[in-house]
Amino acid sequence: AGRQKKHLGIIALLALSCTLAFILSVRHLKAEFFFSRSIYSMPFAKGHQDKLGPAEKDLKHATQTYAFDPSYHFSLAYLLLRENRHSESIQSINQALHLDPYHINYLNNQGFIYAKLGDFNKAIEAFKKTLEIYPQYESAQKNLDILLKKTGQSPVTHNETIPDETK
Repeated sequence: AGRQKKHLGIIALLALSCTLAFILSVRHLKAEFFFSRSIYSMPFAKGHQDKLGPAEKDLKHATQTYAFDPSYHFSLAYLLLRENRHSESIQSINQALHLDPYHINYLNNQGFIYAKLGDFNKAIEAFKKTLEIYPQYESAQKNLDILLKKTGQSPVTHNETIPDETK
């Protein structure tokens, strides 16, 4: 009888696990639908920011439906950045980085958004962290150099961020 209860408990746990996996899969598929639709409805030509509403709505729906995918938060941050809604954009990019803290594109964009917000110290920190992870990332290096010049600091040359292996 004890063995039978143990087996029934294991079967119930497996059934619950399968059900949970199915629910998460369905939620992910639903989020992917909204994400895909948002990408196709996003106008890429300048001067069409007034048509971003449907894309924003779909991206927000995707981030709410499946909050564990950082790419949805990143895409929403990018969309909000295009609309010059920097305060909202930084929230989305920070959520993406919470889920994937070492993604160099997310970090570089975080620095860019902080610079747009005028928070140069946080922007510099984000660019430096990006370059710590991937020293050859030219966009982050360029962004860092521009910001350091703008703040009156001496730019770090590309050679200083890459360890010299010949020494």
